[in-house]
Amino acid sequence: MSKEPTCAVVVPVYRNTLSENEGVSFNRCLTVLGKHPIILVTYPELDMTAYRERAIACGVDFSVRYFNRKRFTSVHAYNGLMLAPEFYDAFQDFDYILICQLDAYVFEDRLMEWCSKRYDYIGAPIFAPGSEDIRLATVGNGGFSLRRVAAFQEAVLAKLSPFVRRKPNPYITWSKKLAYFLMLAVSGRNLRLRDYLTYWVPEDIFFSFALQGTEVEMYVPNALEATWFGLEGNARLAFAQNGKNYLPFGWHATWIDFVKNEYRF
Repeated sequence: MSKEPTCAVVVPVYRNTLSENEGVSFNRCLTVLGKHPIILVTYPELDMTAYRERAIACGVDFSVRYFNRKRFTSVHAYNGLMLAPEFYDAFQDFDYILICQLDAYVFEDRLMEWCSKRYDYIGAPIFAPGSEDIRLATVGNGGFSLRRVAAFQEAVLAKLSPFVRRKPNPYITWSKKLAYFLMLAVSGRNLRLRDYLTYWVPEDIFFSFALQGTEVEMYVPNALEATWFGLEGNARLAFAQNGKNYLPFGWHATWIDFVKNEYRF
């Protein structure tokens, strides 16, 4: 019998106070997932008093892992942290990490259920612009996402090229390939595809789209199964597909009205 995978709940924080909605999100994370290791990710100078007070009130403890303050100065800087080898190396004592940003809401503890499926990456479906076709969606959104640490360690170190693919990737267009070629010519060095793409795309788009067809393509569920893991946008479609009693494991960014309406959609 294979042993149960290990997983930490990772909560990125960058301010010493929480908004009302962030407080709801953090309290929910603590109370629902508190039996798992909860690790806050931040920089050493941040005053953690507000977070520790909430944890004490919930009867839950957490630990903290620190990174350079520059990693928390902007969305782009945080994006860089999520693509940095140092980030995943910091969690190599776990098989998985659940990224739970403070605009996510956890409904119930299904963490080990999802870890047991052995996917590399799970997040809410990302739909094609202007489309509600689940067949055109990919997996998935990074704000509430499960990540197999070893797979991400490999992905962020891989030397990739947009010209070498096992299969076509609609995200890597010829215009992007030309831009990449010009960057190589101008820089005079062997840029990795990761470095090139992150000038333009969020980290979750990189892991969802840009790795498709490469040797480090993520093993993910199909988009319909991913709706049971998480939601971000297109919620009506998920409810229509999955029935009136449907609830995901968690909901990122667009959960507030749903919760305030007492779980009625």
